[in-house]
Amino acid sequence: MSDYTDAVSPRWRTRIYFAGLAVAALVLLVSAVAPIWFAPDVADKITQTATAAGTVAAFVMAGLGVAYRPTR
Repeated sequence: MSDYTDAVSPRWRTRIYFAGLAVAALVLLVSAVAPIWFAPDVADKITQTATAAGTVAAFVMAGLGVAYRPTR
């Protein structure tokens, strides 16, 4: 495996990793405070949208190999 090259550079993996952490924190925050700040019908829609955004971010991170970094 000496001729192995990463498909995504370490710099981009780090950027994507931190962006994913930010999205996860935002989803957690929105899911926690939406029922407090908004009416129940609006809060449900906001929470569902935040969950969808978090799922998409996780999918992109996993697709780029950010979630799992094997040691060489």
